Amino acid sequence: MVTAMNKAKINVQVYWKGSLVGPDCRRFLKEHRVILDAIVCAMREEGYIEDQCTAFREYHTRILTQLDKIGALSRKVAMLTDSEIEELSHACETYGAAARASVPECLPLPKSLVRTRLTPKGHVVEVHLAAFARRYGTIGFFGEDGIEALHPKDTKCRQLTRCIRNPESRGRATTRHLTRIQCGKAVADSQFHRKKRARVNLVT
Repeated sequence: MVTAMNKAKINVQVYWKGSLVGPDCRRFLKEHRVILDAIVCAMREEGYIEDQCTAFREYHTRILTQLDKIGALSRKVAMLTDSEIEELSHACETYGAAARASVPECLPLPKSLVRTRLTPKGHVVEVHLAAFARRYGTIGFFGEDGIEALHPKDTKCRQLTRCIRNPESRGRATTRHLTRIQCGKAVADSQFHRKKRARVNLVT
């Protein structure tokens, strides 16, 4: 599994207690079949019977396939068509049923991993996500991707204005630089990395 995740450039974030952040989650969903194949191969090597391997693959494939569809449609920064909204609605319902389904008895999973009900986020996906899309025609327009994309630009602007001592003036200057970037009048990268002035030794 680790080898398959490394090939797909999926990184487990230690500072998030071993969880996956957004880009890694999307890569995981996109490559979930390859990763499940790797897990099944490892299960066979450990002596699991074929019924257990098949049940493991089918159980997780039903969930991950729907999550992959839901992620793609919910992140689309555009108005969804009627067919896309129906596809999203069907994927949400199918995900809820698959996630709530009982684990096959042949799989010796620990009780701590067996859930009889959806998590709060899972409930939102199953019940409310498609309704939100029907009401507003989109979900991606309300996502956080745009704000997240501004973080590195905001950091550069803060670096450019950090020499201003007055906090109010520094804030206004940072906002002006960021606004110029958003309006397409980006400050050249060379201005973010100004060369230090050479020290001149005066000869007396």
